[in-house]
Amino acid sequence: MIRNENGESFEECDFQINDTNGEVEYYIECKATKNKKRQFLMTSKEWNLFLKKSKNYQIYFISEVLTKPIILKIDNLLDWILNGRIVPYSNHNFPLKAERIFLTILK
Repeated sequence: MIRNENGESFEECDFQINDTNGEVEYYIECKATKNKKRQFLMTSKEWNLFLKKSKNYQIYFISEVLTKPIILKIDNLLDWILNGRIVPYSNHNFPLKAERIFLTILK
């Protein structure tokens, strides 16, 4: 199911992949940036869904989206955080809106 087909829906994920029985197999969130910085924000809704469904929650991160897109599949966000591949802070000063979680992908 595509949740943002007609624009941003402000739901907890962008796609929901169901199996043949209609059960949710994956929740997929897409994040993109125009630059090379490997950082993204999650809303509190996205974060709460990730916490509830961490084994089925995936992120597709696309950097340099307008020039030379590079796609990174984060197949298990919890594992990436626990293994130190993603950290909950920025390497740069960045204004942060309310109810947002800032995450940085380390190389």
